[in-house]
Amino acid sequence: MRKVHISLCVLALLSGVAGTLGAQQAKHTPTLTESLSLKAINGEQISPDGKYIAYRVRETDWKENAYVRQVWLLNVATGESFQLTRGKKSAAAMEWSPDSRWLAFVTEREPAAILPEEKKPEEKKPEEKKEGAKEEDKSAVKPDDKKPEEKKPDEKKKEDDSSEKPAAQQIWLISPLGGEAWQLTRHPADIGGFRWSKDSKQIAFTASAVESKAEKDRKEKFSDYEVFEEDYRQNQLWTVEVAAAEKNSLPVKATQITKDAKLNVDGFNWSPDSHLIAFSASKSPSLPASIDTDIYIVDLTHDNQVHLVVALPSPDNNPVFSPDGKQLAFNTALDQPYFFYANGQIAVVDVDQVLATPAKTPADVRDLTAKFDEDPYINDWGPEGI
Repeated sequence: MRKVHISLCVLALLSGVAGTLGAQQAKHTPTLTESLSLKAINGEQISPDGKYIAYRVRETDWKENAYVRQVWLLNVATGESFQLTRGKKSAAAMEWSPDSRWLAFVTEREPAAILPEEKKPEEKKPEEKKEGAKEEDKSAVKPDDKKPEEKKPDEKKKEDDSSEKPAAQQIWLISPLGGEAWQLTRHPADIGGFRWSKDSKQIAFTASAVESKAEKDRKEKFSDYEVFEEDYRQNQLWTVEVAAAEKNSLPVKATQITKDAKLNVDGFNWSPDSHLIAFSASKSPSLPASIDTDIYIVDLTHDNQVHLVVALPSPDNNPVFSPDGKQLAFNTALDQPYFFYANGQIAVVDVDQVLATPAKTPADVRDLTAKFDEDPYINDWGPEGI
């Protein structure tokens, strides 16, 4: 409390001095250009080891008519700040790895210059003729020299589809110690939200389902159009192996975890052992569907089995595991009849119990904020509580 008190006093003192000096100087009304050119700071995140604070600085790019946000880093020990990312496009959501070795962020950049080894086309060198060698008769074909069968057009198309063009928004990694950022994903759909696994070996992220062949054929035949509240792609859950990509600092293919076309995945969190992922999902990304959001758990150690665990009549979302992984907290309307106007609640369930039998009534959960006259939101669950 003493440090906070001192900081507030110093801040008040500096504000008073600045106000006095400002009053002595001639008043200046900022122009529209000056107002739009002001820098802004947001998205502050402390590294788990407490050595760095990452934050984003917003600047105005008048040439491109856009705000651009780049990541800066503050060294807590020295108090020095330096710019960590650069580029024409903004760095969006970011998150530290639990071991503090990497800072992951989503951005739009040029694709990685070097592709994985298996994707590189092999250059065929022409065979040199030996001196004095007689030219063989081309019409003569030996039994063992049969030409390989040409692949059918459909087979070629399948091979081409295996490496679809990546979308603009991808996950990149950069070390707080310096060096260039490198691309982790080459996903065919833009990356949505993402979170590190607790062991720092994987990153889970949401992205819309890849465009199907039927959708591509329809677009090619009738051009691009959209059927209202019907043509939407559900967000699904994916994981990417950071440890595998780190070997060569090259992007790796993500693994799709959820495949239910009737679910639109929203917020999610890892269990402490990195074996489970709890997520909330609705029937579609449309706003009316958000009133019927339930919570699921996917077991990565058992063929990505998805279990419905909380299904109260009102919306339930933002699941967070307890530090020991035995309980799950979440935000809920707790089946209040007029929950649009009422305060939300934070409830808790036992993981093993809801994996066996989903919680479907308020009696199946423990309300932690029944006497709290505010609208709470779970930020995290630490050793001392939520």
